[in-house]
This record gives sequence, C-alpha cells and structure tokens, in this order.
Amino acid sequence: YYIAEGQFPGEAPWDTSTSYPDLAEPRGVGINMCSYWVCNTPFDTWVPLPDVTAAQIVQARGVVRLFTGNLSAPVDVHPPFDGTEANFLRAQIARIASATTIVPNGTIAVDDDAGGKKFKIPEESFEAKFAQEMITIEENWIHRLPFLM
Repeated sequence: YYIAEGQFPGEAPWDTSTSYPDLAEPRGVGINMCSYWVCNTPFDTWVPLPDVTAAQIVQARGVVRLFTGNLSAPVDVHPPFDGTEANFLRAQIARIASATTIVPNGTIAVDDDAGGKKFKIPEESFEAKFAQEMITIEENWIHRLPFLM
C-alpha cells in the first residue's frame, strides 16, 4: 500500500455512517488525530481509511498477517480481528505512528483546553539546536502522537 497522512479540519467529506460503539476517540483527537488515505499504486484513487477503535488496536497487537491489497477483505486470523483489512491496516498504522513519530522537544505542547488530548504550537518560540546535539541527547525528542497502552 501507499499511505498518506493528513489532518482534516471539521467534518469528513466522505461517508462516516459506520459507527463503532467502542470508538476510542473522535476524529481529530488522540489516536484518530490524523486521517489516512491508501492506494495500491500512486495512479489509483486514494481511499480514506476508517477511524480506529481501541478494541481494534488491542486485537491487532496479537495478529501476524500479510496484507492482501484488498481493503474490503475479511481478516481471518486467530485470535479473531473485528473488521476488514482496512480496519486492520488502520490499527497497524496507529501502532506504528504512535511508536515512531517524534519531533524536537519544544515544538509542540499539550493543549490543556482540549483536555490534554490535542497538541498545539507553544507560545514561546522554539530555539533550534545543532544537529550533533539533537542526535546525541534523547531528551531533545518527544513523541508527536499519544502513546498507545
């Protein structure tokens, strides 16, 4: 798959009629902060992935499976996964993005007005450091997305 990440302000322009009772967080917050679009080749139509649920992330942790390239394919695995390949792909993207997306410390801050579930640009200016210092000191980096329990 080719995968694109973005943040869509406001309501999604595609059908969001499928709802999940255990949706962890609404669109634009926490694990659903970013939206993702996928296609099999760069010349195909980009298809939006559904929002991910907490249950799907937990289920995806225990599954080892190759992707078929068909977003509507069932995910027949043990332990069972509740959803299609599109849901499984979105859950795996959430896990990967949470663990690997980092930014320089001081470039974003937790937005207390949003209950600590969104990030904002801090009011104080960010002072860039030399590359060698950024590479060698772990405290210079923070995760951009929330950690998944």
